[in-house]
Amino acid sequence: WLRVLSTGAESVDSQLEMLAEERRQWELTRDSADEVELPEAVREQVDDTIQSLEVARTDLHTVRDALLTLQSEVSRKKGMVDDTLAIQRDEIVRRRQGVIGIDSPPIWKAFVSPGVHGAPSEQMAAMWNKNVAEVRTYVSDNHGSLYRHGFLLLLLTVGVIFLRRKAAVWVKQDRSLETTVRILDRPSAAALIITILLGDFLHPNATSAWHDFLGLILLFAILRMLPTILSEEMRPAAYQLVVLYFLRQAIRFAPDGNLINRLALLLAALVGLLIGLWLLRRLEDPRPKITDGWERALRIYLRIVVITFVLGAVANIFGSVGFATLVILGILASLFSAVMLWVATMLIQALIRVGMLTRTARSFGLVRLHDDTVRQTLFR
Repeated sequence: WLRVLSTGAESVDSQLEMLAEERRQWELTRDSADEVELPEAVREQVDDTIQSLEVARTDLHTVRDALLTLQSEVSRKKGMVDDTLAIQRDEIVRRRQGVIGIDSPPIWKAFVSPGVHGAPSEQMAAMWNKNVAEVRTYVSDNHGSLYRHGFLLLLLTVGVIFLRRKAAVWVKQDRSLETTVRILDRPSAAALIITILLGDFLHPNATSAWHDFLGLILLFAILRMLPTILSEEMRPAAYQLVVLYFLRQAIRFAPDGNLINRLALLLAALVGLLIGLWLLRRLEDPRPKITDGWERALRIYLRIVVITFVLGAVANIFGSVGFATLVILGILASLFSAVMLWVATMLIQALIRVGMLTRTARSFGLVRLHDDTVRQTLFR
């Protein structure tokens, strides 16, 4: 911006110099009118030209003043941004150096002096009100993004309903489509999952509060979808996911190092530890219907989850809140990302599998040869 404004100001200055030179030439012509005996009509034209040049000079001065004022304001804003970035860089360096150190008293001492941020209910109410206000502001200022999101949601919902009806007919001939039909039985949830995953493209200027709002909607959409994917003995994991999500939000919203923040960290670590151990036991008996490679990867990941939650809980108890927050929020983010990508993958596979069977896809020659082999390979 500064370069553009500076170039604009230089261009205006050069135009002012040209106008000044032209005016001098016309003034010389006017002053020598008597000597060369110019006609009266020509003299009037000369005077009109000089007046036009004066008007143009005044307008250019106005533009130049506006450009210089804007340039000064941009310079001031840039200085403020540079100062803020410097402070953030210093804070990042400080936190990196002290991330494993003790930055708070042990948790049993935190009960004696819980902090100066108010009662837990007051903290959560203040954060709730702040986020609601930000969401309302975003909704009122970004109608275009909301209309695009709504149109895409409607289009995908209609498409999923169409594919579900096709699959409900074809499943009578191909029983392997039963899982696909169950997934497509949630058309609204399927469309919500896809559109929210495209949130960065549909809402490029969204605030963190708006992303949190979409994340909450995504959570309930995934909850609607999980019972169609998970086996009956694994369905409690869906509700455990809800508990971890709200604990994660409590950690993010509460002031760092405050009592409610540390209690949420501790509770999230304990709940996550229990869920990890429960899932490890579920892998033992009955044996899950997954390949050996995926089973080994899942076991390794769950052991990492358990160890991470134990480290986070211990660090939080003894006062290393920064380290505890880093590892607990990090492992929770990985859990939610894994679940989200898995559900999205299952959904997209179901849509592609049914889409490949439609008359339109066959008319375009998609997977013209060996389509049964391809479907069995991709969706076994």
